[in-house]
Formats: sequence, structure tokens, C-alpha cells
Amino acid sequence: KFIVALGVLKLQYAALYAITVLALARRNREWAIFFATSPLVVVEGLMNMHNDMLAVCITILGLLYMKEQPRYARILLVFSGLIKYTTLPFILLAEKSKQLRMIGLAGVVAVMGYLTFIIDTQMQPWYFLTLYAFIPLYYSRLKTYGIFLNGMLYMYIYFIAIGEWSNTLKYQIAAVSLVINIVYNYLNGRRKTSH
Repeated sequence: KFIVALGVLKLQYAALYAITVLALARRNREWAIFFATSPLVVVEGLMNMHNDMLAVCITILGLLYMKEQPRYARILLVFSGLIKYTTLPFILLAEKSKQLRMIGLAGVVAVMGYLTFIIDTQMQPWYFLTLYAFIPLYYSRLKTYGIFLNGMLYMYIYFIAIGEWSNTLKYQIAAVSLVINIVYNYLNGRRKTSH
């Protein structure tokens, strides 16, 4: 029975992943490719099946359909927030008011910071799946942080080699990935302005 239940669960995650990729592709093919081929999405979302993936997919669908079906889109966003509270502030990000959107953005950052640094004190790679829900809103900015997002998977190196988690090393890996990404973005920006 366990194998059947696991198979059904994997199929559900794969189906929601496929629906999300197709919905993104209807809006912007580049968005869909970015989401579908992200190592963090594939490993933490599809292989490890964290509930963050469910919340992210449902949030993306809600944001994509906000203009055509605002009532249903809000229901999706609330449902997503009930699955994973890190996505709850996205309800405000779907609003037209710039002030509400800024509060929603600050809310997502605050909730993720609280989860990572205060309540859990164990940074986990799958926490950062939530950032992929920003694709419909801030794709051009999000895509420039691929080094950081994919760097989250390097946290597994120590676990695979030693067999246990190292909190200190996780934060160091995240910090190094972020610094490398920022330096890359800076140098890339300078290269573009010099041409």
C-alpha cells in the first residue's frame, strides 16, 4: 500500500508541475522554461515532494489568472497560503495598489526570514522554492538570481559526504552563493553598459 500511495502522490506532484509549466508557457515561454528546468524545482519540488511545491504552483496559477478570473485566483492564493504560510502574503501582491503590493512583498520576505533564521534556525533548500512564485510578477529580476537559487542544492554536499546536516555550513553556502550571484550580476551589468 505504501508504494501505491507514494506513486499516487508523485503523480499528483508531477501533474501540478505540468499544469503550472503549461500555464506559464501560455503567458511566456521563457517563464515556463525557467521554472521547468530549475534544478531546485526539480530536486526539491518533484523528487523530494515538499509541500512548498504545491503552494508555489497554486500561487503561480492564482497570479496568472488574476486578471481574467480574480475571484477564483484569490481562492487559489488563499488555498496556497493555507498549505504553506510563506505564500499567504501573495494575496496582497495580486492587488493593484502599489502600497499593498509592497506590503505583500515585505510580508513574503519577513515570513521567509522568520522561518529561516528565527523559528527553525535550520535553513533548508526547499524554503527557497517560494521565490519561484514571483515568476509572473518579477521574472526579469528573479532570473538574475539563478546562481543563488541553484546554490541552495549545494547544501546537500555535506549531508551526502558526512551523513548529517551542518547549520553553519548551510548558511555559509547560502551566503557564498548569494555573493557570487551579486558579483556576477554586477559584472554582467557593467559589461552591458560598456558596450
